[in-house]
Parts: sequence; C-alpha cells; structure tokens
Amino acid sequence: MVPEQNRWNTAQHSISNKPYLPFARKWRGELVVVSSPFANNYYHWLFDTLPRLKSEVCGTSSRLYLHQYRNFQKDSLSLLEIPEQRIVRAEVNRHLKADVLFVPSLPQPPLPAPPSVWRPPFASRNSCDFLRAELLPRALHAEAALGKGRKPRRIYIQRKGARSISNESDLLSLLSPLGFEPVRLEQLNLQQQISLFSQAEAVIGVHGAGLSNVVFCQPESQIIELLPTAWALPYYKSICKYVGLRYESLSVESLVQDCIFKDIEAPVVVNLDLLEELLDKTGLG
Repeated sequence: MVPEQNRWNTAQHSISNKPYLPFARKWRGELVVVSSPFANNYYHWLFDTLPRLKSEVCGTSSRLYLHQYRNFQKDSLSLLEIPEQRIVRAEVNRHLKADVLFVPSLPQPPLPAPPSVWRPPFASRNSCDFLRAELLPRALHAEAALGKGRKPRRIYIQRKGARSISNESDLLSLLSPLGFEPVRLEQLNLQQQISLFSQAEAVIGVHGAGLSNVVFCQPESQIIELLPTAWALPYYKSICKYVGLRYESLSVESLVQDCIFKDIEAPVVVNLDLLEELLDKTGLG
C-alpha cells in the first residue's frame, strides 16, 4: 500500500473506507519494506526511507518494496547501485503476502500523538551519516568523471508554488551583489544537486525539501533558513547541527492568515532590512 501524502492522519487513508482489503498476492521468498510515509517527498525520501537500506535485513539479494516513481528516487537508487531487478514498486492498493517479511525501523520513532504519520520535527544523526557516507562520495566521483570543476558558491534556492517569496525581485537585488546565485533545484538531477551543495559556502532558502541538500555541505558552511512563522519546525537546524554547519533563521510572514495547513503553503514576504542585518552578522554582507 502506498501512503497518501495528502493525508495528515493515517485514519483518513482511503484504504480505511474500503469494505475489504484488495486481493492478496502471494510473494515467494523474502520481501523488505523500505518504503515509508511521505516517501514521495524529497526530505522524507532522503532521511526516512533511504537510511533503512542500511539495515542488515536488506542484504544484497533481498527484494525491496519501495517507491520508484520520481527522478530523485531513481537517481539515488542508481547512485547506490541497487539493480532494478531487486525493486518491487510500491503501488496504491497493492496487497502482498510474503513468505518472510522484514520491516526495518524508521530512523526515528514516530510521535506518540496523532496524526500518527507525523515524524519528530528533526532529522536523525544516523540518516545524516548514511547520506554523507553513501551518496556524497558517489555523486562527487561521478561529477569528477564528467570534468565538473569545483569552486565555492553562494546559493539562493528559488521556489515556485508553495512558500514562494512575493518580494523575490527585491530579494535578488539584495543578494546578487553579494555573490548569491539563484538556483531551481527541480532543474537539476540528484547528482548535480549533491555536487552543487558540496561546494557551497553559503545557502539561503525558504523552509522546504530543497534545504535537505545542506546535509551534503562542507562543515562551517553558512545556512540561512527563511522560516514561516506558521511552520517553524527545526528539521534543517538539526541537520546543520549534525553536519557542523553554521545555522541562522529569519522569520518570514505568510500572506494568508488562515488555518495552519493553508499558512504553510502560502506565499511569504521577507523583511529585507532584517535579512540585511543577518547577512552582516554572519559575515556574508
């Protein structure tokens, strides 16, 4: 069964409304459930799903039940050299009955309170270690083979859709003279994203999955997270702590003042005076 990302409570999953489960297909041999809630989200794929591959039950030959729909999922599995024939794709309403079923623990235990699909609002140190040990060197080796040069860079992560910045043109006028380069991460494959962040000396971005890439930064790099007041969760602050990055945040106001689930998707406005002060404070101004 595929977790539904638009459901904040597992009790509301569409499978709960069905009078009976789909027909169970018999699966011969071992099957390891690697998929996890919200696995189609870049952050949760990196920090909740991929680290489960480290479990000894995954071995080198067991079949792995996981998502393989989005490009970043395919890219990461390719970097980890997991052959296609080992993958059993997670699908909606798929019901398998394996001879032997393994379910590795998630990197962090779920919150005890509903909604039960939520995770603690911080990353796991083990997840950070896994990503830096397994994905980072493989991606850098592949980029080096393509002749990609390395140089320190200042990165501003642009967003479209959820939590876009309403005064972005003014923001870019402030950041561009300081050497910040706007990037759209959806235009880069996983290997390119890892390489980009590994050579960044400073990163600025609104709270969102793209900031997951700071796990690939070098220690002492400066991260500034533009943090919506309605969604001030320390996911990326915890990553910075584990990796040894310098972290600062700046609260940004949502243009929609409604229930929390609308606030977190709404455009935001950045106070440029406060950001300029923060840039001076961190030595980036």
